[in-house]
Amino acid sequence: MDSRSVIRYRRPKLFRPNLVMGFEGWADAARISSGVVGRLTDKLNAKRLAEIRSDDFYIFQSPDNEARRPITDVKGGQVRALSLPSTVFRFFKNRRGSPDLIIALAAEPELKWDSYAELVLNFAEELGVGRL
Repeated sequence: MDSRSVIRYRRPKLFRPNLVMGFEGWADAARISSGVVGRLTDKLNAKRLAEIRSDDFYIFQSPDNEARRPITDVKGGQVRALSLPSTVFRFFKNRRGSPDLIIALAAEPELKWDSYAELVLNFAEELGVGRL
């Protein structure tokens, strides 16, 4: 995987950021992982930073997992939105001199975990993440 797999929306200057990452999927018992990340995102009003393209990491035709299928929002006969499984990174600038925070929520990948992990780690390194 190369860095083109990461879609960057912003390039903020971050102060020694930490990264908290949660996954939706089989291992997300009682939505603990995704719930904590969702709560942090809402509470801190974290801003969208980047996302990982989903093409290489998900099986969209999986009959066992309808949640992974692309979902469209159609209004007035026109497609208004397309939703795919993804990994979304958000950030929070801590104004108190403490490290900033990057928050990531991901649909648990089904393919190429080693490439996915390498991509996440490379992106974290690019952002100067000290703790993950």
